[in-house]
Amino acid sequence: MHLDVYIYGNQEPWILWDIYLYSVNVIDLTMVVALIVDRDFLGLHKLKNKTLNYFKSNDTHKVT
Repeated sequence: MHLDVYIYGNQEPWILWDIYLYSVNVIDLTMVVALIVDRDFLGLHKLKNKTLNYFKSNDTHKVT
């Protein structure tokens, strides 16, 4: 961004910066709400538990 704005002198708006701006704010708001409500909106706890259970079950079935 430094190269684009200061070196090249580009002052035109860019659509990806607008997308970045709104997406960062939505993600920040989601994190604040998740901390206050203590909910797993993305299902990361379920995914973690399923992954750990999968690997634990595979450890007991190993043939040495």
